[in-house]
This record gives sequence, C-alpha cells and structure tokens, in this order.
Amino acid sequence: MKFKDFIGNKKAKAKISLLMHDARNGGKLPHMAFLGPPGVGKTTMAEIVAKEIGRNFVYISGTSIGNPMAFRKVLTDPSNIGEGAVVLIDECHRLKPLIQDNLLSVLEKPSYLVTVYKDEIIRDPLPDNISFIFATTHAGLIRHALHTRLEPVTFASYTIEEKEQMAIMYLKEAKLPFDRNVPLEIAVRSRNGRQIVNVVDNLGRHARSKKKNKITLQVATEAFRILDIDTNGLTRDDHRYLAAITLLGQVGIDTLSSFIQVPKKDIQDKIEPWLLQNRFILILHRGRIITPRGIKAAEGVRSISPETDKWLAD
Repeated sequence: MKFKDFIGNKKAKAKISLLMHDARNGGKLPHMAFLGPPGVGKTTMAEIVAKEIGRNFVYISGTSIGNPMAFRKVLTDPSNIGEGAVVLIDECHRLKPLIQDNLLSVLEKPSYLVTVYKDEIIRDPLPDNISFIFATTHAGLIRHALHTRLEPVTFASYTIEEKEQMAIMYLKEAKLPFDRNVPLEIAVRSRNGRQIVNVVDNLGRHARSKKKNKITLQVATEAFRILDIDTNGLTRDDHRYLAAITLLGQVGIDTLSSFIQVPKKDIQDKIEPWLLQNRFILILHRGRIITPRGIKAAEGVRSISPETDKWLAD
C-alpha cells in the first residue's frame, strides 16, 4: 500500500507527510509516537513510511522483549539496521521501565543505544538515519521522559464511511463480487481495519463453502451469524458483559471479572473500549453502568437494516 492509498485519519496523514518531507530528500525522519486505539493502521502506516523514504522496516513488539540484551541484539543487527531504518516499537508501554530508559539515548544526537544490564553499561552508536516510531494504545503509560522526545501523531477510530471504503477495497483485492449493500453491513459490524480484513476473508470462505459466486446480504448475514457478530458489532463476550452489568447494576471491575470469568486485562483491553466508544456503557468512579443504548443492545434489539433482521429471523 502507498501513502496516498491509506484510508482515513486525514489529520494524522497530513502531519506524517510534513514530518516525512526532509526524509524523502535524504534528510532525517523525526522520531514519532503513533497513538490511538487498536486496528486503526498504526503498524501499516509505519511500514508505508519506511517504504516511502527507502529505509528498512524493523518491527519490535513491546510484549515480546523483556531482556535489555535481547532488545540490543535486535537494534544492532546489521541486517536489520543496515545504513538506516524505521524501527516500530509496537505497544511500547509494555516495555519494561529499564528498557524504556535505555531508549532515551537513541532519541538524542548523536544516537546511541545505551544498554544497562546487570553491572555492565554498553554504548552502541546507531546510524544517523535510524528513526523510531513508538506505537501504543495507552499513551498515558509511556514514561514522561520518553514521551517528550517524540512527535505525537494521534490516530482516531474509523468512521462508518471510512470502514465502508476499506471493505470495498479489500473485497475488490480479494476478487469477491458483492452486492452494493454488503460493504456497509461489514462496516457497521466491524470494529477496526484489522477486523474488516478478517471478515472479508471469512465471507469469501463462507461463499465458497456454499458454492456462491457473489457476496450477497444473505451470504454476509449467514457468515456473521457463524462468526457470532451481531448487527451492533457485539460478540458473545460483549453480550455476557452487558448482561452482567444489567443484572448487577453499578459494578467494579473485580466483581465483573469474577462474575463473567474473564481476566480484568481482557475486559479493559478487548471488551470495554468498543462498548465505551459506542456509548453502550459508562465507567464512573464507583464502577461500570449500562446506558439505555446498551440495554437495547443487551436485549438484542436490531438497529441496522430490515433486510438483516429478516434473515436473522429465518
């Protein structure tokens, strides 16, 4: 994908385009922080940036590297860095504080990776044209000293219209013929770009399994029923969560976790963001409460199209 083909987040694109200007002409790309919810294209944009300015792209997951020496090995490997690179550190808030502190020196001029491990201090010079992008869904958890050295770029959730454009793009890329009302149905039921890709793949599988040569609304609805995604984009876990709050009233996270048997972290990272964004719940000082909109969703009230309701009723 090219920079011009990236869908949505026009303000983020405009800022990134400005920050890339010098790097497109052989200059320095500023270090950046990509901030925003999951599935809004932070990783994709980092790959595009690297490609656009002709640098290697290095992906590091903040959840997978806990040892400073292992981290050093990745960042000093010539096959990764070469004469320069764009290094994406995804979910950087999950990096241990010691590793975050080690990274402060890479953001200075000249750039050094200072690794403190046991009783040893190692200084590795880095190429001038190495740039770091720190991506996170939890900006408040990045250490302040690190945050202040980065150019922040905020990614917003996709609008329905943007998700519909993405659905059309991926359906065409997959060479799946489709009725004109299918992309909107995908957009309404999908939470982010990553899920749209997965949904399109599964719609194709379902159509092939039923020997259908076109994705109709009926084919899509049948597939969504199998995937357990309702017309509000809610999953079985979402419904269990909403049902629990309906029953318990205003409730704290510990009680809720015990009641629905889902770890607190999964509730906070995987369930609640979508429910909050769509105003199904509110999180108050004394606990979670369900909104009237959430009550309707928990009761299974359909809110999209008569055609969809008809197929679900069959």
